Amino acid sequence: MPENTFSEDELKEMIDQCKRTLAADPNQVEKLLMLARLFHIAGRSEESLEQFSKALTVNPNAIDAFRLRASVYWDCSELEKALADCDKVLELEGWVADDYITRGLVKERMEDFRGALDDYSNAIAENPELAEGYRCRGNLLGRKGEYKQALVDFNRLISLDGAFENYLSRGAVWECLDDFESARKDYSLAIEKDPLLAQPYKIRANLFFQQGRFEQALSDIERVIELEGNAAENYLLRGTIKEQLNDEQGAFDDFSKAVSIDATLASAYKRRGRLQAQQERYEPALDDFNKAIAIDPDDIESFLALGLIKECINDLEGALDKYTKAISLRPELAEPYRRRGRLSLVRGKLDDALEDFDKIVSLDDAADDYVTRGYIKECIGNREDAFDDYSLAISKDERCTRAWKLRGLLLAGQDQFEQALDDFNHLLQLGDDGAETFLIRGMAQECLSNFTQSLDDYSTAISKEPRLVEAYRYRARLSCRLNLDLDRALEDLNKVVSLEEGGVDNYIERAALREQLGDIEGALDDYTAALESGPNCEAYISRGSLLAQKEEFERAKADFDRAVEVDPNHIGAHLNRYFVNRQLSAYDLALVDAGRLIELRPDIDGFQVYKGEALAFLGRFGEAVELCEQYVAEGKERTAPFLMLLALTQYLSGQYAKSGATFFAAQLEFGKNEPGNAINALVFSILANRKAGMTISASVMQKADELRDLTIWPAPVIRFLLNELSYEELLELASSQAEKTDVHTASGIIRSIAGDLKGAAEHLAWSKENGVCCYEKLLAIHELKSLAIGV
Repeated sequence: MPENTFSEDELKEMIDQCKRTLAADPNQVEKLLMLARLFHIAGRSEESLEQFSKALTVNPNAIDAFRLRASVYWDCSELEKALADCDKVLELEGWVADDYITRGLVKERMEDFRGALDDYSNAIAENPELAEGYRCRGNLLGRKGEYKQALVDFNRLISLDGAFENYLSRGAVWECLDDFESARKDYSLAIEKDPLLAQPYKIRANLFFQQGRFEQALSDIERVIELEGNAAENYLLRGTIKEQLNDEQGAFDDFSKAVSIDATLASAYKRRGRLQAQQERYEPALDDFNKAIAIDPDDIESFLALGLIKECINDLEGALDKYTKAISLRPELAEPYRRRGRLSLVRGKLDDALEDFDKIVSLDDAADDYVTRGYIKECIGNREDAFDDYSLAISKDERCTRAWKLRGLLLAGQDQFEQALDDFNHLLQLGDDGAETFLIRGMAQECLSNFTQSLDDYSTAISKEPRLVEAYRYRARLSCRLNLDLDRALEDLNKVVSLEEGGVDNYIERAALREQLGDIEGALDDYTAALESGPNCEAYISRGSLLAQKEEFERAKADFDRAVEVDPNHIGAHLNRYFVNRQLSAYDLALVDAGRLIELRPDIDGFQVYKGEALAFLGRFGEAVELCEQYVAEGKERTAPFLMLLALTQYLSGQYAKSGATFFAAQLEFGKNEPGNAINALVFSILANRKAGMTISASVMQKADELRDLTIWPAPVIRFLLNELSYEELLELASSQAEKTDVHTASGIIRSIAGDLKGAAEHLAWSKENGVCCYEKLLAIHELKSLAIGV
């Protein structure tokens, strides 16, 4: 519509005047055209077109009628009719440059770009100095993305017309060609042309913003505000720039200023809402996004932002509702499904998450979405389909490191370590050489027994991320497994404890290594530290075992008591307490533990042996013999321990001859798998036979002869019993308290048989007071009672 420079009354008077003139002479073409133009200016299009038709009736070749009517049709969006009038103008007047321009503009609006370009080019051909031709053609070429050709036209345009707007147009083309410096120069030239115009500053501010030159952008937008006054959009842009400059308060103030000027500016509410959400001011952020939605109820971005904020305040149902609303508004967009699917995954609703990601891949077909869907399938247990999704993601984007990593971990979880290693190596080739990649590759190398490479990978992971706890932990464990560089392993576990500020399992693991290194006190400290966090069965058992090694049996028993309180069904707790109670001569308590062990694991024959031992130590030999005879009679697969216990209880019952034969039978059973116990059984057999006053049988002597040269303990005791070693020589060979117990008990029994009761009593008393709690000590106690000396 042409510009109206008349008042309403002036326009009415002019129209009335034309009507009066035409009433006198209706065929005045000039007056008809004037009236048509006045109607057009007044916005009365139908009346305007009527007057043009009358003029053309009077003069079918009135060029101005066609030319002017075309502009009315343009304003009414009747482009076909406008085009027909433009064609008629060119037909009547010939090749006039300005008319080509007019027709080109109509064709461009009709998206006949080729025709429009031809018309602009024809106009330029008719008048090479016509600036408008270059402007129109340059603009259309830019619109079509033909920026280099557009640049040629704008260069020519500026040579003809150096107006500021032409520099702005060429600057926009430079931006599209990513020549930002040339764009900046053109915008600056536009500013020089008219320093009081805000538009060039605003355009240059946006360019600076895109380049990350925020200080320059801020300077330009402040000049815009100075020139234009209180325009909401300018405060919005300045606030956005201040955000980038970390002036959060300034940004907040500008966004607030923008909405105070224009309460319908949704983008200002959104910017302020995002800023407040980043500052964890969730309630006002929710209010801002709700206001944005009130202005634009179909704004997907605001619904997604609301969903994210509700996730932050743990309103997961509210977040789900917002994502679902976004989906209902734009079901063809993948992002709302993606947000909802991820939320369902976090909530453990795997079926819902899978349904959303099935939809996402149908809409977006992006590699990362296949990775997430694969992960969901893996969580569900569908590993085969998960593998397929990871592989599909890789086929779509070979640089999708997340797919290589998860597929490698999946393969490793299925013990396909070679294939997993290939994937981890590919990660490194892609440049994903972070600490985690070296850690997981090290784990795969370890599973393939590539221990040197594994240790190297763990070390590399540590060098890349000195706070990566798992790298220290795995390196320490592998070093312990290989018994290699244990001092460094201890340093690694020290680091683990430091980084995780303790941790029960960390203290227990370090204690085990300290124990291995012989630092018993350090190990005890670690078990104690582990227990400071609360009762822990394993820590009590481990600390109790160390205390038992130190012969602090009362403290050890206290720990095993606590372990049983924590877990009354723990085999190790009862087993360790059994041995400590036996060492403390608390045989009745040991019997209780043995009974509990049998209740927990009746399939373990050895627990029956422990019950028999406890009965024997309590002097309930008959019950012990009955228990052993029952198990021997049942023909258990491994009867040697029961034969040994039966022989012992027979001995303690005074059935020496039977005892000697049973000990020998136990020796034959033990001889199949346990040479040390076999020799021990033979020692008891010899002692029992001598106690019975019997000559040792030929079979026993043959076995003794076979074993006398063995270096394994207690072979030297046999040599002592066969008078091949003196007592002093035998004692010199004994290196442990248990071996010394063997020596004193054997010597005491031999001296008793020989009638040296005082000497026997001395040796047997030593075993009773100092000996390790075993069968030898039990024999010593029994012999002392039978001697009735110093008991």
